[in-house]
Amino acid sequence: MTTGSPKVPPRDRSQKVQAAIKRLREAHESGKLLLEACPFGRTDRENTMVAEARKHRVNLDTAYKLRVFARDYTNSQLDALCKLCEVHGRALGFTFVTKFLTLHNRATRAEFQKEVIVNGWSMIETKLALTARYGRQALHGMAGKRPKISSLEDLLADVATKCIWWERLARMLGNESHKTATETTLSLANIPSEIRTPFRKVVAWIEQLKDAVDEYLKASRRRSQAPRRQNVRRSRPDDQQGATHQGKGQRGRKRAIASTDAKMDKGRRRRPNTRSHGLVEGSGIL
Repeated sequence: MTTGSPKVPPRDRSQKVQAAIKRLREAHESGKLLLEACPFGRTDRENTMVAEARKHRVNLDTAYKLRVFARDYTNSQLDALCKLCEVHGRALGFTFVTKFLTLHNRATRAEFQKEVIVNGWSMIETKLALTARYGRQALHGMAGKRPKISSLEDLLADVATKCIWWERLARMLGNESHKTATETTLSLANIPSEIRTPFRKVVAWIEQLKDAVDEYLKASRRRSQAPRRQNVRRSRPDDQQGATHQGKGQRGRKRAIASTDAKMDKGRRRRPNTRSHGLVEGSGIL
């Protein structure tokens, strides 16, 4: 008995493939609109891209990727990509396209994407192949301006995403019983011991990092959703006195201060002078 994911009926598979192709074409059309609204080389593209990303209901990073997709894939190249998916029954997501876009040579990109689709590679296998053939820069070499991380929450969310990738890689290399025919046959046993030992340490640290990041983000969301207490400032006599003259400008405030000082002086004059009547200790009266 072989283990693996259950076979998908041909009709369901065809529907998934057509739905994926439709999403790819919609992404390409969105990229054309973004490219038209904010072409490359425009000086104010940052603010324009933020507005366009909100208009298309995508985050800023996806907006930049969609624009590169529309620039680097012509209509005929998109048709060829969709035809490959249809022939080989591959429901390809836009994330795979972003990896193909790191290859700037069109012939190389067409050859690599065909290999990915025909062999049914997973995302991890695709990334490993990119790194092995074209270096680490191929994973992050998509042309176009990268968005700036503007908040701590965005930075930590990006860190959590990379931690998930490491967890999936470690799970794939360490779990032999749940591998399908399309997944790699490599495991931790195939990795040399001088690499395997630090690899396990890194995975353990990454798990701790992800747990800490998740806890911080959850606490941050709870704080942002909690109702905020309004600070009520208690009024003081000086505030009440000043409130009567509010709106009268600097001259009105000066009159209020002078009036308060006069009242205080009047009160001091009415207070009896105990020293003048001999009401002090040691005088024989107290």
